[in-house]
Amino acid sequence: MEMQMTVLRRERLRRKWTLENIETITGISVATLSRLERGLTPCRRKWMAKLELLFGLSITELLRKFPLSPKPPKLLLKKIV
Repeated sequence: MEMQMTVLRRERLRRKWTLENIETITGISVATLSRLERGLTPCRRKWMAKLELLFGLSITELLRKFPLSPKPPKLLLKKIV
């Protein structure tokens, strides 16, 4: 299963905002924001303008999903003596 992330989540993390920060500013509950980020609930009209204004992006763009690249494997390095 391919991992995906919404632009909403990417932008929140890029700005180092918590879900609680966004809840305080917009009045949208943490639970609802989490479901929006995971694509589990549609965005209601009353939330759209708040999120668009806060992030400076359209709701269509914010809810767009993109695939996450798998993390590169960690290299195990041994100290050479």
